[in-house]
Amino acid sequence: MHLIRRSLLFSVLLTATWGGGLAVASAPAFAAGLTASHIGLSTTTPSIAFGQSALLRAQVKPLTGTGAPTGTVTFAEGTTTLATGALATINGAQLARVSINGLTVGTHTITATYSGDTTYAASTSKPVTVVVAKAATTTKILANKTTKPGKYNLTTIVTFKTAPAPTGTVQYTIDGAAPITVTLQSTARAHLITTFIVGTSHTVTVNYSGDANYLASTASITFTA
Repeated sequence: MHLIRRSLLFSVLLTATWGGGLAVASAPAFAAGLTASHIGLSTTTPSIAFGQSALLRAQVKPLTGTGAPTGTVTFAEGTTTLATGALATINGAQLARVSINGLTVGTHTITATYSGDTTYAASTSKPVTVVVAKAATTTKILANKTTKPGKYNLTTIVTFKTAPAPTGTVQYTIDGAAPITVTLQSTARAHLITTFIVGTSHTVTVNYSGDANYLASTASITFTA
């Protein structure tokens, strides 16, 4: 009889605890004698360009009362782990800060999960969003003479700030004629060999197409062959 009453009392206590608005995942922590935790996630870089870093900060604290949770925080997008940071006391708060590189162009929904420790239960934050836009490029064209009079190597250089290099095509327009399309090399350069009449003036315009990560750009040059 005593055993039955104790089991019923334990069941009632658990039911009352769960009914207080806590996540169901926290219930085993109460049974194990752990204190529930809360983790908040924020970012100072909600909008970045491709190649830039996303800066994230997680703060962990007891759900009630005071204390200093220890352990690690995992930052993830869905089931993909992006980074892991250890909690540290900064200005009296338990924080984990990380810099995430390599995010693709698009919208990323990121959450932070606290590992828990011997005193505090694990918890997961509400998500934050980081939007990655295409990165800008700058295009430059050079009219390089060859050893043959009037023959030129028209070299296009697409500059960028971080790997991977831009891909795509470059269109050369010479004196307003129909464009000539050349594929960009892995070095982010394109070359067009052509011959002009010596002593004549020419204007060459190049248009880089852009790709999944980089914006288009253009340049032009006028020279005398």
